[in-house]
Amino acid sequence: MVRAMQAPREQPGESGRSTVGEPVAWTVRVAWMALAAWIAGAALGGLIDGDIWFHLAGGRWMLAHVQVPHSDEFSFASAGRPYVCLHWLFQLGVYACYCLMGDAGLMLLKAVLIVAGLALAFKACGLRGTDGSLLLLLLVFLGSTATLSLRPLLVSLVYLAVLLWVWRADRHPWLFPVTLLLWVNTHGLFVLGLLVAAAWMVEAPWRRWRWALLSAGACFLNPYGVKGVLFPLLLYTRIGERNVYSENIIEFASPLRHGLFLTQPAGWACLILFGCGVGALAVHGWRGPRQRVPALTLLFAGFAFLYLLALRNMAPFAVVAAWVVAELLPGLRAWQFGSPSRRMGVVLGVAAVALSAHLTGSLAGHPQALRQHGVDRGWGRAAAYATPAAAVAYLREHGWKGRLFNDFNWGGYLIFQLGPETPVFMDQRLEVHAQEEFSRYVDLTRDPRRFAALDQEYDFDLALFSHVPFTGLPALFKLLHENRTWCLVYADARAVIFCKDRPANAALLADRRLPAAPPPEKAPSWRQRYLEASAVAAPWWRAPDLVGVYREVGLGMLAVHNGQPLEGLARLVEAAELTPGIGDVHFLIACAALEAGDQELFRCAAERLQIVQPRHPELADLLRLAETMAKQAAPAPR
Repeated sequence: MVRAMQAPREQPGESGRSTVGEPVAWTVRVAWMALAAWIAGAALGGLIDGDIWFHLAGGRWMLAHVQVPHSDEFSFASAGRPYVCLHWLFQLGVYACYCLMGDAGLMLLKAVLIVAGLALAFKACGLRGTDGSLLLLLLVFLGSTATLSLRPLLVSLVYLAVLLWVWRADRHPWLFPVTLLLWVNTHGLFVLGLLVAAAWMVEAPWRRWRWALLSAGACFLNPYGVKGVLFPLLLYTRIGERNVYSENIIEFASPLRHGLFLTQPAGWACLILFGCGVGALAVHGWRGPRQRVPALTLLFAGFAFLYLLALRNMAPFAVVAAWVVAELLPGLRAWQFGSPSRRMGVVLGVAAVALSAHLTGSLAGHPQALRQHGVDRGWGRAAAYATPAAAVAYLREHGWKGRLFNDFNWGGYLIFQLGPETPVFMDQRLEVHAQEEFSRYVDLTRDPRRFAALDQEYDFDLALFSHVPFTGLPALFKLLHENRTWCLVYADARAVIFCKDRPANAALLADRRLPAAPPPEKAPSWRQRYLEASAVAAPWWRAPDLVGVYREVGLGMLAVHNGQPLEGLARLVEAAELTPGIGDVHFLIACAALEAGDQELFRCAAERLQIVQPRHPELADLLRLAETMAKQAAPAPR
């Protein structure tokens, strides 16, 4: 093993076999097949990223107007504001796939980009079919799992792997400027390519400075010129530091102060790669050529800085860190365990990592279950409840147009379905909306009374938002429901629609669609079932029925908001029976029972929450309140 670690660096173009003339062990083949199946499952998973919708709308708009956008055309709050859309090439590509094959085309494109990115990363690192290569590629895949959704970042990973392969092969330098030319017109992360080009030039400046200069010049060949090149500076000011973006958008936050860093497989994989990279530079870096060590150090340090700045840079760092480790430890590519038992340990280790990653979120009370924007991640379809599809169909059926206040997370979907004829108020294109506008929306989620000022300024005709706790604006529902100016015309398990009494809304007011109250329960009642149910969570191998839970929670909270706490409790108890391991459901039952005045049910829900999710952020307050209520209900001593 020590000899393998100290093996000399391979020459460019060397064969990628495990060892010369020796076949790969069957145990390692089984492990590679398991990893390939895991990657295929992630590649063929459903669409869960909400940004894809405004990308589709952008591609449709560009084809209709035969130009790239230079100002905002999709929102009335930022109408006419300058818009630098560097991902225009990506938008045209995804919209073409959507026009040809619909959702299936988007799924296929996502799968192709994921597989191509990992395959090119494997090639760039010069890996082989050995234990060492398997473990390194496993860390790269794990480090990228947090961002494996259809977005421009997937294309950036492909471009990044191409540049690293050119560097290692030491041929085809013309690919650097060509890749940067495509990259700058695909994603704002083209600055990562500039960082790679700078480190690549440091290794051999007398041979590569011309190609590096051409690569930098290629970045100016975008529809926005200098503004396009300087655009990443705008994004830099919105990530990492404590501001309204990093405090409310998870991918803009630093991993050093975010819980995802050590609670998800991606965080642990990047932490391991970071330690391996630092160790390889400290121990083995001095043995390399004089110019190579500074180049690798610059590359690793630059990507590590970007990763520690924001979680959105996790996947690019994983690729670069693995590449640096493979370059400094070339023997790792051919390293194998000696005995079949140790190789079987590798197989079991890969299986254990895959199982633990699959079960993440299925244990400890599903702490993020109701906070996900999409809960159905099945193959070949979009995530259920990720979009207000039924509510939008209701608006399109009546041909509604006007000024729309909308949920931030649904802005892109509404742009694609209703725009540009019906502009939205706010959407996920934070490069368009000013920081003050996003701050006002965030303040609205905390204090719905601020909606009156927004309504006075923009004079909304209609409000469409989610009423589900943790993901929507439940407090705004109560405020508008009690306001005579607004009328509830549509409601389902996911979305609600309020509108004003105006001629433009006459068709909606004449066709209100509200869910019917749940039918009366037979004995034993829902209350008795919940009180008598076991407090033990569902077995860990049981897949949670998140779709059903989300439906019952949405309808239950809708009834609670409408002043029907008993009907809402019946729905919430049904959700708890479907998947008893979700702590947030028991928390909602406790809140609804408190509003209904049922102290016994409240104490039972608080105790159930303590068992299922002992680290729930609201648990301490519930237990304190339950204890106070128990003391008040106890008979006074004689």
